[in-house]
Formats: sequence, C-alpha cells, structure tokens
Amino acid sequence: MVETISSHKAKQQWQKWCRTHAVPPFLQPWWWNALAGEDRWHISCVTSPNGKFRAAMLYQVRRKFGINYTTIPPLTPYNGLWLDPMRDAKPHTREQKYRQFLSDLIAQLPPHTITRLTIFHPTGDLLPFRWHRYHITPHYTQQIRLTDEPTLWENLHTEVRRKIQKARDKDIHIEVCPDDIDRFLDLLTELHQWKKIPLGTTSKVIRSLHHHLIQRKNQTILFAKKGQTVHAAIYLLFSHDTAYYWLGGLHPSFRDSLAMYPLLWEALCLSARRAAIFDFNGSNQRSIAQVFTRFGAQTIPRWQVYKTSNFLVECLLQWWKKRG
Repeated sequence: MVETISSHKAKQQWQKWCRTHAVPPFLQPWWWNALAGEDRWHISCVTSPNGKFRAAMLYQVRRKFGINYTTIPPLTPYNGLWLDPMRDAKPHTREQKYRQFLSDLIAQLPPHTITRLTIFHPTGDLLPFRWHRYHITPHYTQQIRLTDEPTLWENLHTEVRRKIQKARDKDIHIEVCPDDIDRFLDLLTELHQWKKIPLGTTSKVIRSLHHHLIQRKNQTILFAKKGQTVHAAIYLLFSHDTAYYWLGGLHPSFRDSLAMYPLLWEALCLSARRAAIFDFNGSNQRSIAQVFTRFGAQTIPRWQVYKTSNFLVECLLQWWKKRG
C-alpha cells in the first residue's frame, strides 16, 4: 500500500532522502532551487507508510501571458522522474507497479492550462500518460555503452578517426581543468551570442550549479586548445553510471576547427573510467545527430508529454507541432 503526500511536505522529505541516498544531480533539490527557483518547483510522489520513496517526479510552475503552465527548468535534460529500482521484483510485477506509481504521480500534477514535460522512463512505458489524455512525442538523445579504449576506437567511424588524427597533427591538445569555470563561461557566452540564442539562465546560476557539482566530485571540464587558445570545451556531468555532455561547444572564431573531434574522444575515454554510459544529451538536428552516431552512439528516446485544458491553446500547440 502506498500513500501520496502534499508537495510542500514531499519537498522536505525529498531533501532528506537525497542526503542519504544516491540521487542523480538532475533530481537534486539544489539543482532545482538554482534553475527553477526555490518556490517555483514542486514534487509529486508516492511513498510507503514507513516514509520510503517509491516514486517521485519534479516539475516547475511558471506563468506567461496570464497562463500558468507546468514545465521543466532550463539546462535540465528531462524532468526528475525517479522510480524505485525494485531489483528483486519480477519483471511483470515491476511493470505493473511502475504503471500504478506513474498514474499516482500524474494525478498529483496541478490542473494548469498547459502541462509540458520531458520524461525519461527506465522501461519506456508511458501508457499512464496516454490514459490521462496526454499527447506523447519522442525527443531523442544519443548514447554510447562505454567499454575499453581499443573497442571504443574501433567503433568510431573511419572519418571520425581521421579527423581526430588530423586535429592532433594541427597541434590541438586536450586539457582537463575541472575548476576553470571562468574560461568555460567565456566560451559558452560567445557561442550563444554568435548563435543569437539565449543561454537559458545566467552565468551566476551556472556558477552556483558548478559549486555544488565540484563539491560532490561529479563533474569535470575539458578544453581543446591550440597553444593557449581555446577552440572548444565540454562540461561533463557524472550521474551514477552515466556521463552527460551537459554544456559546451566550438568557439565561433574556429568554426572550421576539428577540435571537437579529439575533445569528444577524450571525453569518452575519461568517462569510461567511471561510467558505463555516455549520453551526448542528444539532438534532433540531423547534422549533429549524425556526428554523434559516427562516434558509435545509438539513438535513445526520451518523451515529451503535454496536455492542455484550453481548446484554443490546444489548437495552437497542434499547429506549432505541425510546423516542426
């Protein structure tokens, strides 16, 4: 038997739970406090009578144009869906329990005009969202199962291996500098200004997250340099058995540089020492997805689920979806 509890009480209990259990950064209260605002994120959860969490889902509440909507914070790959691993349960029992847990979580979501979430589910079974009249569309990421370095190298596309070697011949080298957030933010800011797209948050917020991550030793920063000039950088984030390409990119002044190739290769090799999976934090863009695939990655779905209680808003969302 399980019971649901209020969001305020659940947040307090979730904070205590995270102090004594291995919880990924994307589900940590300090992550959501920084990116969503301490009073603007909530949690629906299912617990057993003894206070053990069986399931939890974090979400942000925002308001725009007079409309309340439930969503996900910026720079967060997916909403914080956590399910009890139930490692000793039989597969059919686990599947049945997960469906019930997910139904309970959905029932606790506020009845806002728009609810739009990105979900990663361990088994991919999102039928409870369908039963609650949510629309479900795939949003893809690319992942590599990490092995030994020779096998990883062998799995690279021939063109990728050639570009890695060509970049090395041009004196591109890789430096691992976990503390150098200033230089990383300089590159990230210039990159987003060149693309003319917002960063999604402020440098101050990213510094706050960096402070938490570095204290917990679950991050590092890699730079691709020629001499002392930075061509590209990647911020790696480690979560349990997975390494995430969280933030990064190629400096706009070096768009023709091959620096990203040895940089990604070094990120894979470094990640293989402490993780089983490398997640490129994917892209639906064809050119980017193709590059990741050439590194040996497989395409894995995450799921965007949305629902609206307003007919006009629903028509708008359907129109926007058809535009692609």
